[in-house]
Amino acid sequence: YQGTYNDAQQNEAQENEEQGCEGQGAEEQESEERDSEGQENEEQENEEQDSEGQKNERQESEEQEAENTVIRLYKIENISVICAVAVQQEGSDSWYPAVNTGYCPETLGQFVEDLDLTNTLPIDWFYYHQETDTESWSYIGPADEEEAEKVKEVITSRPRAKNEPGLEHERTTAFVSVSTSLPLLGYENENARGYVKIEVYEDGYLMISFEELGEYYFYIGESKAQKFIRYMGQSVDEA
Repeated sequence: YQGTYNDAQQNEAQENEEQGCEGQGAEEQESEERDSEGQENEEQENEEQDSEGQKNERQESEEQEAENTVIRLYKIENISVICAVAVQQEGSDSWYPAVNTGYCPETLGQFVEDLDLTNTLPIDWFYYHQETDTESWSYIGPADEEEAEKVKEVITSRPRAKNEPGLEHERTTAFVSVSTSLPLLGYENENARGYVKIEVYEDGYLMISFEELGEYYFYIGESKAQKFIRYMGQSVDEA
């Protein structure tokens, strides 16, 4: 049985050697993977630190630049400084309007005066709507000079009308919506869905809406409101 015993010893030695090689190879592979993963994590941490450092440097530089920037404020002609001012950076020839988004006039007269609305609002378009129990009718089109004058008349018809902040008001069965603009404050209007809107409702309310400033409601009375709506409706019929 000597030959068989020697063969068995050789096989066992060969198996042990293969297992040893496999174990050593696995250990080396695990070690390489750990080293590679550690190196990747370290590189990622370094990149994140560099990125955060660069971000902080940029932020500090921008803050320093902002602190060193000289800003000049100017009054806009015929516009109350309570509503808006002109802002200009030193060394620049251009300026831009800064609007007070917290502006809240007490009366319609103050609102018209503070923004010089009778002189600064070019009336572009108007929308007329009338409905009954059986039908409704609407018109949209450009406003002529007479219609524009009627709009200015209605917004100055009751100067003592109180501003009613927070009023929730829906459109009535008859109303007129006027589209306008206020270029001095950057409100440019090119169509009927403009930045500045004036609406008059048959129940006596007048609403003036500015983007950024919000909506302002004033009660001017049913007779004044309905008279204005009738005039705009008649002008549509004549057209």
